[in-house]
Amino acid sequence: MKIANDFHGRTQFPNCVGSVDGKQVRTEMPFRSGSLVYYNKHFSVDADYCLIAVAIVANGKSSESNDFKNSNTERRLELNQLGIPGRMQLPSDNNGKCMPFVMVGDEAFALSEHVCLL
Repeated sequence: MKIANDFHGRTQFPNCVGSVDGKQVRTEMPFRSGSLVYYNKHFSVDADYCLIAVAIVANGKSSESNDFKNSNTERRLELNQLGIPGRMQLPSDNNGKCMPFVMVGDEAFALSEHVCLL
């Protein structure tokens, strides 16, 4: 709830529990490994840009969306195993339905109940 309250206070975006992004990092390739030695790291930060989750999910070239979709972080997010609160009514919406808490990302990530795009 602290992360969601901080995000809302700074950005006026309610029910946000983090942002997600990916970074492809090339390392020194072992002899005769070709172009397989890339590691996609996904990370999530809170409203103060402090890391709250990091996952190194693949070697080889693949998309951020597929890597995140196949990561333990995304799996646990969708199974509600990350300690994220249940649905909550949005501020200033007294008659609206309860909405899930989400992580925000860019267009590289697929939409889901818990991931939305900025």
